[in-house]
Amino acid sequence: MARKVLTVFLLLCSAAFAADKPRYYNAVVSIDGCSGVIIRKGGEISVGVSAQHCTGSVGSVSRFLNPDGTGGYVRWIAEDEDSDLSLFRAWTKDTKGVTVAVQPNAEKPDKKYDGWGYPKGRGPEWKRLEWKGTFNIEGLKNPRHQFKVREGVFYNGDSGGGVFNKGKLFGITSHGSKGHKYLFSCTKEQLNAFLKREADKLDTKLVQWDGNKAPPLGSDRDRTAALAAVIEKLAEMEKENKKLRDEVRRIVNTPVRVQVLDPATGRVLAEESYPFGTPIKLVLPELKR
Repeated sequence: MARKVLTVFLLLCSAAFAADKPRYYNAVVSIDGCSGVIIRKGGEISVGVSAQHCTGSVGSVSRFLNPDGTGGYVRWIAEDEDSDLSLFRAWTKDTKGVTVAVQPNAEKPDKKYDGWGYPKGRGPEWKRLEWKGTFNIEGLKNPRHQFKVREGVFYNGDSGGGVFNKGKLFGITSHGSKGHKYLFSCTKEQLNAFLKREADKLDTKLVQWDGNKAPPLGSDRDRTAALAAVIEKLAEMEKENKKLRDEVRRIVNTPVRVQVLDPATGRVLAEESYPFGTPIKLVLPELKR
């Protein structure tokens, strides 16, 4: 009897701990059978990170869901196959407005690691992780962090979810071992290097079209804004071209005035106007010898 009571007590404690949602809980989203973590928020655009193998292709669109079932669409904007990382953009109004900071390389982690993701599309579900080290895995170019899943739910669908340490994003879940006893993620250094390399994609402002350079067309809204700006610029050019055409027409329609002068006095002996381009033949009188 005592053993049963103790078992129930431990299960309740575990469930209570897992239900203690961290402040970044609503930054973890479900994306078409995978997971993702939102790391930047702007008035219009939010940016998140996921796993590259969850990405259709850069420029493609996927459906995402927040923990409460609301959501919208994301557009994939960057990827790194070697580290299994990708970036996506979403409308801020479709998210819960929550982000999580990425742990800097210089910050020393503690021994407590948590994982959050959507195993089998449900969640986000929590898992307690135990650090096991960094290893090179056959078939993968870059090394991976390895964690033992000590508690919680870890399964297919967790890919792209986050490994968290001290309330910050430490890595992105890449894959698991057979039987789902171990979780593998990119390293913190790989994550920070990827974000530094793709820093221009982290801008959460809508693209302002600049005629001197091509805009980063990260969404249909950006493309529409850029196209509208181009059309406006073409209209301005057409207006200016019309002025030039009118000026050419005025010049062409202005008659050419021809005068015959008395060489001795300079007096005008005759004057005629002819349309522009009319060939004119002058017959000079013979000089007296």
